[in-house]
Order: sequence, then C-alpha cells, then structure tokens
Amino acid sequence: MEVDPNSQAPVPFDGVPTDASDENDAAFGKEKKKRGLVGKCWWLLKWPLAIIVLPILAYLVVAMIGAWLPVNLDFVPEPNGIEIYIYSGDIHSDIILPLVNEQKDWRENFPLNSFGSSRTDFTHVSIGWGAREFYLETPTWSDLELSTAANALLTPSESVMHVEMIHLRPVISSSMMKTKISKEQYLRMVDFVQGSFEESGGIGGSNPKPTPIEGASYHDRDNFYPAVGSYYLFQTCNCWAGDALRATGIKVGKFTPLPKSVFWHLTQ
Repeated sequence: MEVDPNSQAPVPFDGVPTDASDENDAAFGKEKKKRGLVGKCWWLLKWPLAIIVLPILAYLVVAMIGAWLPVNLDFVPEPNGIEIYIYSGDIHSDIILPLVNEQKDWRENFPLNSFGSSRTDFTHVSIGWGAREFYLETPTWSDLELSTAANALLTPSESVMHVEMIHLRPVISSSMMKTKISKEQYLRMVDFVQGSFEESGGIGGSNPKPTPIEGASYHDRDNFYPAVGSYYLFQTCNCWAGDALRATGIKVGKFTPLPKSVFWHLTQ
C-alpha cells in the first residue's frame, strides 16, 4: 500500500509542537540575557570588591602573624610578684593595676573626688587608650556605627585615656587574664602608662593630675583624659595594651591590633 507523502503533516524532529518550541526558545533567550546582565554586573563590581576585600584580608593576615610572633621570650611570671590584669573584650583592651602598693599610688594622679562616685574602697584601676570618638561613642558592640568605626580606623584621629576605678579583684574569664611581674617590671609599666597621658609629657611630669574631659564618662567611676598619639588602623587600643606589655617585659606578640590577641602568649 502506498502513502501519499503530501498527505503527511510535518512533524518536528524532536517531537515537540512548533508553538512549544518557540516558547522554549524565548525562555532560553531571556535566561541567556539574564546571565549576560549578571555577568556584566559582576564585571563592574569585582574590581571594587577586590579593592575593598583584599586589603582587609591582607590586614587580618598581618595582624594574625604579628600577634603570633612573640617578643620577651624569656619572660617568666614572678611567683611572689605584683599581680596585674589584662582585659580584652569585643572591642577595647585595658590594663588593670593595683590602686595602691609600695611602688605606686594611682590616687596621686586620679584623686577619688575627681570621679562621680562617693566610694573610697576601690582596689584596682583600669587604664586604656583609644580613639576619642570611637571610645566615647562605642562602649559595646550594640553602640557600634559603621561610620564611626571607619573614621577611627582609616583616618588618624585624636586619642584619649580611659581610667576606671574598680572594687574587688577582677574575675578571670575569656576576656580577663592575669600575670605576676617583678617590682622593676611594674615600675616600667607605670612609666609607660604615665607617658601615655598628654599633659606635661605624661602624668609623671610636672603636672601629675590630668584634667578629665568634661562630660565624658560611662558612669560615676570613670573619666576620660587627653592622650598622646593618634589612633588608626595600625595603632589601636589593643596595640596600646600590647605596647604596655612589651615595655614591661611581658611575653606578647609583636603586633596586636585585634581584640584578645594580647592573650596569645600570656603566662599566668
């Protein structure tokens, strides 16, 4: 039996109706156009992103290596020495010292009546250094604003000292460690701290009582004072704490810009 070829309806080679094929072609075209748009956007964004991300990664690598390489390798805690504490929280780092001992009475520099509290039973003094704007406006992460952080890190800014009176011995935690140092090392610590205050070349000079910054405090047990030096990316509050430990002779990393990095080599 012969079949008239003219009587056969044309059938697409893939068995899909012609109108469905057209819809698929249209969808494919839209997808290709979409991918092309994404590719163009990525091409435009990748270099700005690289300019931002790569320096951050490089900074973190340098910070980690610097904190891991120690100085004062021969440091050994003094068994019967002076107990000092180092605090390093999510943002700030501080050195905590006995308020009064044979080597130093910090009340000579920071009279108790210069604080808002009426208490007189304080046992320790906590001292830290940092950017004025960042320190005053960012006591905790919840207070952090991107503009404040960017200004502090990327442009050299005015610095301040933060002094807080503490009652009772600090408690050791993930943010607080201690060590014991000799009398000679403690005096080096005192000299470093005093030299960080702006007035008269440091509060060990002719004017031992620095003037608090008016209206600047977290509560009634602390004050802020003008400080020496500028705060920026390579000189943070954590760097200052590391510098204090290095000057004292305590084992610490060569470069400690990040929180908690001052703890990495600390021996209690």
